Amino acid sequence: MVFVVFLNRFIICKIAANAFVYCPQDICISAVKERDIEAKLKQVINEWSVQVFTFSQFKARGELLLKGSDINDIVALMEDSLMVLGSLMSNR
Repeated sequence: MVFVVFLNRFIICKIAANAFVYCPQDICISAVKERDIEAKLKQVINEWSVQVFTFSQFKARGELLLKGSDINDIVALMEDSLMVLGSLMSNR
């Protein structure tokens, strides 16, 4: 019987009744995936941290509308970010 147990961020494979062997290949694969996820998440955060939303007047109620010239770029960036975040969620 072989199964995997997560203990203190190490993956241990149970091979026999009382014999445990660390699986370095599984540890490395998990670490690489985690690094890639963190890098993509930082990329999305950096893209959104520099965004500046400019508003325009709506009748006499104040600044309630996003300027029309910026909406297309914002929507495109939002769609790209949602695709990246969705793929990150499915690759956990």
